[in-house]
Amino acid sequence: MSVDAILIVTLENDGENRRNSFDTAMSRRGWWKLADTANCYRVGFINADDDDAVVKICERDVRESAYVAGVEEFDVTCVIAPDDFDDCTL
Repeated sequence: MSVDAILIVTLENDGENRRNSFDTAMSRRGWWKLADTANCYRVGFINADDDDAVVKICERDVRESAYVAGVEEFDVTCVIAPDDFDDCTL
C-alpha cells in the first residue's frame, strides 16, 4: 500500500530556534516541510503494512524530533492519504 502521511505539528512555547531545530530533525528523518506552512510536514510510505504502522512511525519521528529540539509539549494531527493526494489545504 502506498500512502502519504501529512503531519500538522504545533509546538508549545516554540521559539524560532526550537522550530528550526525541529524542522531539521524532521528533515533528517525523511520528512519535508510543506510550502507556505509553518507547521505541516509530509512523507511517503511505499510498502506500508497498515495505518497503525504508519501512525507509529509518525509518532516516533515527532517525539524524537521534539526531543532533539528541546520541545516538551506539542500537539500533532496525522492525515493519511493516497500517494496521489495533491490538495493540502490545511
